[in-house]
Amino acid sequence: MCFVSGRALDRLRDLQASGVTFSRNKNFALFEQPGNREALSLHRYLDALAEEISEGHGLDSLAISLDTPEVGPACLEIVRRDLGVKHTVHLQSDELEALGERLEVREILADYGVEVPIAGS
Repeated sequence: MCFVSGRALDRLRDLQASGVTFSRNKNFALFEQPGNREALSLHRYLDALAEEISEGHGLDSLAISLDTPEVGPACLEIVRRDLGVKHTVHLQSDELEALGERLEVREILADYGVEVPIAGS
């Protein structure tokens, strides 16, 4: 899954900066707007990826690789040996940065030799 819209990430960061909790039930009216729904969807997706990475690392059953072509999205491959699955994710560079901002994901990825760019650099 690749969220092509940079708008969604910009909106996500705006909502986070304004202190919005990402609960559709608590902010139902807010998420009636398509741009905000996109941001909520991206937020949930990145959080799920972060959880997948963190859990796999905690169980010592994770393998990760990153391919960053000159053109197009980065390809992050996540292998969970405990679950017997391989998950390939295509992320734009700013989405990869946003993933690195979650939980301890940046440090975990670095442990596996995957360097995530820092936002604004």
